[in-house]
Amino acid sequence: MKINLDSTDFQSALAALGLTPFAPRDFPNEGLFSWMIRPRFPIWASEDPLLRQMIGAVLRRERTSFFYFEGSTPGRVRTISPDLVFQLDEVGHVYVSGYCHERKETRVFRFDRMLATTILN
Repeated sequence: MKINLDSTDFQSALAALGLTPFAPRDFPNEGLFSWMIRPRFPIWASEDPLLRQMIGAVLRRERTSFFYFEGSTPGRVRTISPDLVFQLDEVGHVYVSGYCHERKETRVFRFDRMLATTILN
């Protein structure tokens, strides 16, 4: 099935793909919704050794663990299978998204709140 992405009937295009779109009013936290739909600028290189290690884990599809100093359990070790290192703007905070093995769902972590990344096999 070919979908015309230039169509003004975006809702129908999503429905044809079996997707249900979210609208800010349907999302429990409109601020989070606005953040989630912003474009992400992938980062594939860095001078920072810890960030370079995380990018390598994404490219090699390796699990990684780190201390995370934010979230519902600050200071705990988190283990993720990272899928993207990105920024929301061309400058600003760096984030890592991936499957969190503790929470059993995809999560996003702010990189400057991570410490001591370890690659797991």
